[in-house]
Order: sequence, then structure tokens, then C-alpha cells
Amino acid sequence: MDEYWDNKFRGSRAKCSDYFEGYILNERQTPLILCLDEFSLIFDYPDIAGDFLPLLRGWHEESKISKQWRKLRLVLSLSTKVYSSQPIHTSPFNVGYAIQLPEFDREQVKSLVRAYGINLGTSQVDEIMNAIGGHPYLIQVVLKAICDQDMDLKRLLETAPTEEEIYRDHLRQKLLTLEQYPELKDALKKVIAQENPIRLESVLAYKLEALGLVVFRENKVTIRNNLYRSYFRDILFTS
Repeated sequence: MDEYWDNKFRGSRAKCSDYFEGYILNERQTPLILCLDEFSLIFDYPDIAGDFLPLLRGWHEESKISKQWRKLRLVLSLSTKVYSSQPIHTSPFNVGYAIQLPEFDREQVKSLVRAYGINLGTSQVDEIMNAIGGHPYLIQVVLKAICDQDMDLKRLLETAPTEEEIYRDHLRQKLLTLEQYPELKDALKKVIAQENPIRLESVLAYKLEALGLVVFRENKVTIRNNLYRSYFRDILFTS
């Protein structure tokens, strides 16, 4: 590491790339898969993200012309798409292949309930899905709370849209993002104010969808689930 990092005439991105190419990739005959989980956490640190995202994009571009870099496979895992101000030409999110995890249907939720060993009837599964739809992460959280903490489903669902219970960190994170972008906050208020899907400016609709807050119904959008509707209605219309 010292051999590559002590070069005072090279920046950190260049030295990192030199190390990967000259040491890690050079020693391999087979592809190397680099998986970065919970990648959206990097956006809590804008200065780091500003350097790291172009670094990954640069590695992707190098793979088009370099035999060494062609050995590297990048997998970025995010809970939702990320709304970033990163310029398109330096972002790693508009290249490669995007695989979106769809929402669970009722049978898949029932299968997960059985896997947890929880005794829930069809009507209780319906209650869960009425509150949070088939959102994979939200389903996982509520089932884990029932299983690990022996919490009552009725109370969980009643208190879910508050900052006291199981979704508080998830909801706060989305609220913090909205606070940074007032135009998205105003657009979401318009969506919540209507029970039926509405038409928004395309860019705003896409960014709200990218944050996981709305879903498209043809060319219109509506709030993704009742949990988000209840929480953001209380927060945005009383602040």
C-alpha cells in the first residue's frame, strides 16, 4: 500500500486507481466482484461522495478500453434510487444495469410470515399490506419486530407513522432529504393532498419516485403507501 500511496504528485483518486490496477487487478486472472451495500449512506458525507462517485464512474469507463479494468465488476446496493446532484457524466448511476426489486405480493408476504414462524391470519396480512403495501424493507421491519420483540401488530400499525416506533429512522431519513430540496417537499404535499393520482412536472415526479415516496399510475403519481401518507401529512401540513 505504501508504495502506491506515498506518491506526493498523485491525488487520492489517482492513487487508489493505481493501487487497484497495479496490485489487485494485475495479480488476478479471473474477474473480481466488488459489492458495496447500503451505498446511499455515502450521501451523508457530500465531500466524500463528490470524490468517490467519479472514482467509480472512472473505473467503469476504463473497463471499456483496458483489459485490466475489464476484470472488475461493480455492484451497488441501495434501498431506493438515489436523488443526487452529481453531474451525469461523473455519476455511476446512469451506466450499467439497474435491477429494481418489485414489491411483494400477498402470497410472498404470507410466505415471509411463515418463514418467520409468526402466526398471522389472512386478515392480519391484509392489515399490514393496507398500511405499507408490499414494500420489502417495511415488511421485513414489522415482521422482525413481531418476532424478536413480541410486539402487538395492532399497536405497531397504529403507531407506525410516528417518530416513536419502528419506522422512525426510515421516515426521518426521507424527511431530511425533502428538507434539502424544497421543490420536492412542495410536490409531495400536492400528492398527499389528493386521494387520486395527480400529474406533476416530469422531473419532480421522477425524483419523488426515485426517493421511493410515490409510484406511477400511467403518467400520474400517487403516494406509495398509507404509512407515508399519514406521516408526511402530519409533518408537512403542520410545519
